[in-house]
Amino acid sequence: MLSQEKNFLTRLIRDAAIPNAYSIDVYKSFCVFAIVPFKLRWKSEKASVRLVFLVISPKDDPAIHLNILAGIASEYSIVHKLLRSETFQNFVEKLQKARKLQSN
Repeated sequence: MLSQEKNFLTRLIRDAAIPNAYSIDVYKSFCVFAIVPFKLRWKSEKASVRLVFLVISPKDDPAIHLNILAGIASEYSIVHKLLRSETFQNFVEKLQKARKLQSN
């Protein structure tokens, strides 16, 4: 993942980074996220982020991987709403609402 970070941009939208990788040891895609209470310097792009999504997918399933990345990066307004979450529960509710809107 670190070598990929050097070669590809992972800060796809303002205030958010989406480092991602494929793995032969993973059988199902997953995403881990973090809200940083301060601006985190994203070294690969010399920019700052406050929201980080880490996406890991099976090596043999690039379509789902790309769909996850596109869903996260498609709408800055979603990222902005997520950053304004006051609690973890509130963050999850906003994320679920965004997923429903994108699937319609």
